Amino acid sequence: MDDIELEPAAEPASELEPEITTPRVIAIAPYVRVEIASDGLQANLQLLVCTERDAPESTAIFPPLPEVCAQIMQMIQAAGVSEPIDVAAVQRIAAAWCETGQPHEGVVARGRAAEHGVSASLKIFQPPQPSHDTATAVHHRERAYLSNVAKNFVLAEITRATAGRNGVQVTGDEIPALAGAPVEDMAISPLVAVDDREFKIIYRAAADAILTELTARRITVVDQITIARNINYDTGNIEAWGAVTIQGSVEPNFSVRARGDVTVQGGVESAFVATDGNLTVGGGIFGKSGTTEIQCGNNCTARFVENAQITAGGSITVQDSIVNSRLYANTTIQTTERRGVVLTSHLVSGVAVLANVYGSTAELPVTAVTGSDPQTWLQLERFRRELRFLRRQMMKGLAPLHGNIRPAWARGLQDRNAKRRRMGSIIERITHRREKNMLSNLADGTAGPRIVAHRNVFPKTHVQIGPFKFFVEDNLRAGIFGVDLSLGKIVWRSK
Repeated sequence: MDDIELEPAAEPASELEPEITTPRVIAIAPYVRVEIASDGLQANLQLLVCTERDAPESTAIFPPLPEVCAQIMQMIQAAGVSEPIDVAAVQRIAAAWCETGQPHEGVVARGRAAEHGVSASLKIFQPPQPSHDTATAVHHRERAYLSNVAKNFVLAEITRATAGRNGVQVTGDEIPALAGAPVEDMAISPLVAVDDREFKIIYRAAADAILTELTARRITVVDQITIARNINYDTGNIEAWGAVTIQGSVEPNFSVRARGDVTVQGGVESAFVATDGNLTVGGGIFGKSGTTEIQCGNNCTARFVENAQITAGGSITVQDSIVNSRLYANTTIQTTERRGVVLTSHLVSGVAVLANVYGSTAELPVTAVTGSDPQTWLQLERFRRELRFLRRQMMKGLAPLHGNIRPAWARGLQDRNAKRRRMGSIIERITHRREKNMLSNLADGTAGPRIVAHRNVFPKTHVQIGPFKFFVEDNLRAGIFGVDLSLGKIVWRSK
């Protein structure tokens, strides 16, 4: 038998070795979406679901995180975003996406909105008005017809408009801002001061004056005003921080107070007028006794004066007559027209009294005093009135001697009376001493304080020059009363 050469038996096949495959890196571009808001102020990054990563038997993997972030940054920039990109937000979104493969999104860039300008604003400040307690009384005469303003009072304030600030979109495009609207130009009078600041314009009163108009377009402050009507219930009492011209009259029981000159084209009847300047009355100053009072800081001029009291820091000039009145002037008191009569009046001046006629044939009393301080005279008269009032009170309290007498009350009145007397005597001594000093340098009666009569001086006219007194008992023609210092008395010199 032939030998048969047998092939060696094949070894049993071993288990199949696994096929080695290289993981596929996922291209992330299809999963990245960049959206820009419609107003361009925000860029949103969206990373979508990665199906490759979660597919069965998938070998797809994400690139390293830094590479993912770099690619996402390039895609954001390719989308047109140029404003600073929030790198931290991009890294946070990319890390979460790479870890889970689930969608993630977030804001990765923000623009800046336009800041529109603020329109200018105007504030108007009304000056305060005097308040009255209407719960207890109705003040028909307090109408606040004029509005006064103090110096530096703020009348209006304008806040300037701002231009605004332009915005920027995430793409780098500029967003224009709207400028604020300005206010209309303000027309002002010369007595309005303008304080022009960086953000504001402040309008102030340049002096104590009268405010006549305060609106959004005009501010008018004046130092003189014209009132084209009578002073009555339509206007109420007038208080003006300036000059006043009244194209009418001042009716009874009303008052006018002004810091400047006052001109009344009509008359002043039973009223009160006070001014720091001059007073000119086209008509007369008259009224019931004790109801008309004038206080004038400088000169006073009127057509006639009747039943009135006038105090002037300068002179008093009356064109026609002075009847039953009391006039006090620091310089001169005079009448200017032909009649120029002084009847039953009391005149006190510092320099001279000049009139045509003093008194009348009816021998009505007239007192003319010069070379004295009118204010001292007024003070003395006030003390005398108070003393008379105290005497009447004492007499009323002490009259019923057999009745209930209150000794303490009576002693109090006596003490007050004694005090008033002492004060009155002190003032009189001071006044006389001052008057003598005023006359000590005079050479004759015509050079200093004097009383002039252009026509007549009737009996019962009392003349006083400084401390010297003279009582007229006979009818005198035109002449001058003066002081002869050598004789120490008043002398009459005919013209």
